[in-house]
Amino acid sequence: MKNLIIVDIDSTLYCFLSAFRREASETYGKTLPHPVHIREWNGIEPYFEDFGEFLACIEKAYAVDNLEENPPYKGAVESLNKLIEQGYDIAYYTDRPASSAAATLHWLEEYGFPRTENLFICKDKKIDLIERKDEILTIIDDRPRTMIWALYELGLPKVFSLKHSYNRGLTDIPGVYIRENWNTLYTTLMEELRVGAEIS
Repeated sequence: MKNLIIVDIDSTLYCFLSAFRREASETYGKTLPHPVHIREWNGIEPYFEDFGEFLACIEKAYAVDNLEENPPYKGAVESLNKLIEQGYDIAYYTDRPASSAAATLHWLEEYGFPRTENLFICKDKKIDLIERKDEILTIIDDRPRTMIWALYELGLPKVFSLKHSYNRGLTDIPGVYIRENWNTLYTTLMEELRVGAEIS
């Protein structure tokens, strides 16, 4: 029986765009839009004439010394721990650079996330997820393209996300469940997983 829930990290467990925006301001003096006004992830690239500076901001946003400035979304840790208590398993998949592995693990452990041994840093997590297709029950991810890919390529009946300006247009797609915060996301997740278990 499938019981593995794949969990993204950036903009799923904490606000990555806030961390990135802070680094862009402190390091390069750039004023980026507030995350609620960013409708597409690539909407921040035009603020950088030098793509190297853009990449450097991403890397700095992942650094361990930013840990205390990047707290998890309220309810994220508690929700994932409750999923473990309910008998589900968790694996964290992220497309972060390999150099961020130690800092990412430290961040997860520092805030009390469960199953930190199940952290996978990938160049392209889709390749790894295809190999685990038969284990995966669902995913929690913020990116529209990842959610749609999981529905149609992995064949998952339901996928879940927190609401962001760039993914709120997916709410009318069957099988996509987008919620305002982790508490309502957890409630929806449990309801829908139970329904799915009854049907199967």
